[in-house]
Amino acid sequence: MESYLVILTTFLNFTHVILANPYSLLTGNNSGNIEGLGNMSFIKDADILRQILNQESLVRFSFVQHLQTLMMDMQTCKNNYDTLRKELIDLRKEHQRALDKNSQREEKVAGLKTTMSVLFSSVENLMKGRQTIKEQQKLAEGKHQLLLEIVNNTIVAFNADLIETKERIRNMSLSLSILKKYNSISFSVLMSSAKTYSPGQTWIFDTVLVNEGNHFNASCGTFTAPSGGTYVFAWATLTNPGKAAHPSLRINGVYKGWTAFNQISSTQQIYSSGSNQVVLTLQEGDQVNIASSYLEAFAREKFSSFSGWKLY
Repeated sequence: MESYLVILTTFLNFTHVILANPYSLLTGNNSGNIEGLGNMSFIKDADILRQILNQESLVRFSFVQHLQTLMMDMQTCKNNYDTLRKELIDLRKEHQRALDKNSQREEKVAGLKTTMSVLFSSVENLMKGRQTIKEQQKLAEGKHQLLLEIVNNTIVAFNADLIETKERIRNMSLSLSILKKYNSISFSVLMSSAKTYSPGQTWIFDTVLVNEGNHFNASCGTFTAPSGGTYVFAWATLTNPGKAAHPSLRINGVYKGWTAFNQISSTQQIYSSGSNQVVLTLQEGDQVNIASSYLEAFAREKFSSFSGWKLY
């Protein structure tokens, strides 16, 4: 970067000198001097000089092009400088640590010099002591260089580990996506027509709205748990006036949730409805359905529904 600045400064100074000279034989602005030459030989030399100046103009134009190219290269260097600066900060920190250690060594060397000056009075021993100090300084510089190499190798290894870690994260994200797709379990179904069910008979919901994972069997009205976990189930029913319904949730034939409503003895023309929701823990293969737990049940179409999904 500093070399580019020196070259640019030199070129700019040279350009300033060329542009500061207003006289050019190309334009003939100083014709009075030519008239004063007094002979054709000098005019011929002036023509040669004009040719040379024409070449100088071409060189100047080429110089400007090279100068523009140099400016573009300097911009590229500036962009690269920002990238290198971050790496240099880490190296400078390590370099500062090395300088601190070197400073401590120099303090020890100073103490050694003081001790040697007291113990030895001869110039020869003092020179040997100085030579020893120089060797220690060279050794310290060698250690510092080795430390820089270790830092560079560490950076390279870190970058390799970073790439490997990114690949692992990508694979984990892919696996998580597959796992989420596998764990997407839900269903929501309706009755397509009004039906009457005897006590204990499984209700049939043959209109499927959602069946993620395809674990609900619409033909028999039963959901089979594909894996163990916590599930939520909800159901609702509407019955006609003078009718009853006791839809209840069963797991493997055992009732785990209930609803009950009827208008059998009522003389009012009232439609009765009811709903419930439960959270249950299932094992893989458990079968869940709706059945009437008491009395004969009459269920209206569309208003009778059954839904379920896995929480986790």
